[in-house]
Amino acid sequence: RIGVRIVDNGIPFDPTNVAEPEVPESVEDAKIGGHGVQLMRHFLESLAYQRLGNENHLILVTKPKTT
Repeated sequence: RIGVRIVDNGIPFDPTNVAEPEVPESVEDAKIGGHGVQLMRHFLESLAYQRLGNENHLILVTKPKTT
C-alpha cells in the first residue's frame, strides 16, 4: 500500500462528505468542476479526512496493481 497525508491550514473541507455528482448522458451535458472527489473515490483504496486544530489532514491510500 502507498499512503499520502496532505496537511494544510486552509478553509475546512471534508471531501468524504461530498455527494457523488450526477453522471451526464453525454460529455456535452457534463458540468465543469466537481469531479475530483469522484476520481479520488474511484482510484483510491481509502480516503480519510480529519480537522486537527487549524489544519486539514487528508489521507489517501492506494494499493498498486501487481503484474
